[in-house]
Amino acid sequence: MQYAIFAIAALGSCSFAAAAPVASQTPQVTLQVEFEAQGFRQETFDLNKLKTDLSFDTIADASVVFSSGVQTEAVACQAFADAEGIVKVGDLINTARTILAPDATLANPPTVKSVLCALKTTFEEQKSATPEAAGATARVQIALDSIDGAQQRVIAIGKKPTTVKLAGVNIKVVGAEKTDENKVTCQAFSDLDGKVSIGGKFTNKVGAFAQDLAQPKDFAVISCSA
Repeated sequence: MQYAIFAIAALGSCSFAAAAPVASQTPQVTLQVEFEAQGFRQETFDLNKLKTDLSFDTIADASVVFSSGVQTEAVACQAFADAEGIVKVGDLINTARTILAPDATLANPPTVKSVLCALKTTFEEQKSATPEAAGATARVQIALDSIDGAQQRVIAIGKKPTTVKLAGVNIKVVGAEKTDENKVTCQAFSDLDGKVSIGGKFTNKVGAFAQDLAQPKDFAVISCSA
């Protein structure tokens, strides 16, 4: 089985007539993608702009092979599992081959809903920014009941409440990305507007409830801060 394979090349700048004003060109990057039994397609990206209207949704591995205007080694791309560019898939894509699927033999590579290409320094600056600006996320685990076990959801930190729509007996933070997990505090709400709270604030050490509820409560949205 084949998986999607990226090869990235920056487009050259356009030439203009002498009488026409020279406009500033936004650097563009072209991704060449191989689909299972469908041959190749190309996807063009503006540098520093998250693209969501992708013609593919699964990727196995990728690499940056060429760019113009900047050094190839200075360019990187990041794939995300959501259209908002919050939940990243795999590591930064650069000149080295980056495996996005945890196992290249998987029948179903991870879903990709958006991709951002930028200078590596852009991603490095995000790591040192505030959790909100860096696109930090918290991973919360919702205990459903003793029979159905639990489910996990990724919550954007410092953003509007994330919709979960699950009935559970307790919630706890179990991980975080781009911020310290120990600094994350979350709150669950029963309404989609995030105004009617359920239980107390929860962390990776303290659940929303002191003990699991006898009957599950309906959790509509969850908000987190760090």
